[in-house]
Amino acid sequence: MKLGPAWSGALMGTSITATLTYTFGLTWLSHALLLAASVLAILVTRREAFCTRTMPAWGMYSMGLLALGTAYSATLGLWWVHAVLWAIGGALSVVTCIWYTLALLRRQAGPAAFTWGLPLVAPMVTATSSAQLGAHVGSDLIMHIGMAMFALAWATGVPTFVVAYLRAEVPLALRTTTWIPLGIVGQSTAAAHLLWGAHTYGVIMLSIGVPLVAYALYRHWSVAFAMPYNPSWFASTFPVGTVCLGAHLTGFDGAAHVLLGLLLLHLTWAATGGAIQAARSRSSRLLPG
Repeated sequence: MKLGPAWSGALMGTSITATLTYTFGLTWLSHALLLAASVLAILVTRREAFCTRTMPAWGMYSMGLLALGTAYSATLGLWWVHAVLWAIGGALSVVTCIWYTLALLRRQAGPAAFTWGLPLVAPMVTATSSAQLGAHVGSDLIMHIGMAMFALAWATGVPTFVVAYLRAEVPLALRTTTWIPLGIVGQSTAAAHLLWGAHTYGVIMLSIGVPLVAYALYRHWSVAFAMPYNPSWFASTFPVGTVCLGAHLTGFDGAAHVLLGLLLLHLTWAATGGAIQAARSRSSRLLPG
């Protein structure tokens, strides 16, 4: 399998799982996942065309860098890593969001799909990362950047996901993409809490997320063992992690523990599928003829 930005869902999912397992006291697992995420960051950093077709992949790459930065600050206290990856990932998130929004308005992004939201939700991850970094260094400027990113992601991402729910036809191979809208639910809950202490906003968004989780669970797991393996399997990881984080920050730790269990299940499922696919590819290359 040739890795690149399109596989950044694995980086996103592994990074947020490293953060959450540390948050809930699974320190040894968190450090192992952080190491895995660091390796993934190197593997997915490959040259790739930078165009409308690849904006969803680059959106994931920006979110992967941001999530990895948060994992380093949360688990090891390495805020300089957080700051560097915030700067790189944050700048890229703005580019992907604006670029793809213009492509959507010009009807240049193809048929409706949940993957439409990937470049648009990236600034919301920047918003959360900004709130964490701004609070740590005591910077009002960084906090205001986070607020601007929150507004950008909300204005572009939410309407796009509404259209996706109404119009998208999701093929078997991409059923896990039905988890993607949960990213803005959980990430905006976390960002709103960290930026403004907006508890009520979190309660409302998480309530909206309940039927969306039920929908994604059915669409994903009803065909989970019939889906051909592809990078979208990791689309089932990061969104669940964001809802877990949002639930934890809002005070719903019981739900957060359940969601962490679901996140670990999804990450294990996606990673195991990847390992099996890689083994099969290697075996086919070694066969004579």
